[in-house]
Amino acid sequence: MLMMRIERTGVIEPLTPRIEKFLREKMGGRSLDDLQSPNDRRADFLCLRGLLAVEIKSLEDPGTERMENLLRELRARPDWPMFLGSAPMESFIRNTKNPSEVRREVLERIGAGIIRHLRKANRQLQAHTKNFPRKNLVRVLILVNEDKEVYDPHTVGYVLWHAVRHFEAGRPRYANVDGILYLTERHASVRGDKLTFPVVMIEGPSVEDSPWKSSVLEFIADRWGASSYDENCLGDGVENFTAIDHIPDVAQA
Repeated sequence: MLMMRIERTGVIEPLTPRIEKFLREKMGGRSLDDLQSPNDRRADFLCLRGLLAVEIKSLEDPGTERMENLLRELRARPDWPMFLGSAPMESFIRNTKNPSEVRREVLERIGAGIIRHLRKANRQLQAHTKNFPRKNLVRVLILVNEDKEVYDPHTVGYVLWHAVRHFEAGRPRYANVDGILYLTERHASVRGDKLTFPVVMIEGPSVEDSPWKSSVLEFIADRWGASSYDENCLGDGVENFTAIDHIPDVAQA
């Protein structure tokens, strides 16, 4: 995981438009929206002179109501530890009477919305590979959370890590996704006196056979941090990132 720090002032645009701008301006990307083909036959952006195909998915989906219902149900449980405030979901789960049962329910409910996006991205990136054949190609899903508290980086990373390692008939179920970057500014941590946002990187099984793809994923994350924040720092865990209030139009250090 690569963690990013922010210590700037100014107007903060929504995350998805900033990612699209980043791909165009910092990754040499061009949008493929103007192609006369259905969405399931291509990726969203082609970057780095065709080396990188990027599909962007937002967790602002029809499952929002389901997620909000889940949060209400959990908070209504008599054993739900309200004293933890805005701690990560896993911290709450560990303090319930039946953590394994609660964890399974939460992952099933939250995971459904995440996996839906992964499944569709896998189809689109597979079709893109056929329609834009290239010897070397890195296919990446950028999963974005604009403002949903329930999609904390620990839970999302857990769901995605297990999903991309699921095999069927000896083949990865999501073989056409080489890597995933999960970006959220609804969750943060404080390191020193600086607000720190997480970038969760999940490598697909294909990276084991083509280790150079890992360097491309790190390059994307590092350049995103350099262009979006004032400082990058490496970290290993995502357990300490908590939900924060909606970021105001002007953020201050």
